[in-house]
Amino acid sequence: MPDLIIIAGCNGAGKSTFSSSFLPEGLTSFDYDRLFIENYNSLYDSELRDVFARNQTTKDFESSIDKALLNKADFCYETNFDSHPLHWAQKFRENGYQIN
Repeated sequence: MPDLIIIAGCNGAGKSTFSSSFLPEGLTSFDYDRLFIENYNSLYDSELRDVFARNQTTKDFESSIDKALLNKADFCYETNFDSHPLHWAQKFRENGYQIN
């Protein structure tokens, strides 16, 4: 049975630092905040920069989820449950994942 690992906590709590200390070898955590900053910094300065970066990061997150589900691969993501609701955990559970 594949695993979904959810690392939850408030912003700045150390989720990214903590995750690297216990995840199985070869599994990395999807760090929405880090990827958002990368996407944001790669865009030209405009009033829509934040919107474009958020849309791209969400698209990347959903694509990573779809790939994991298709391949029945273990998956991990970080969340404060503001931007990634429990909907995703339910989706993984419905696809036979153990939720951790």
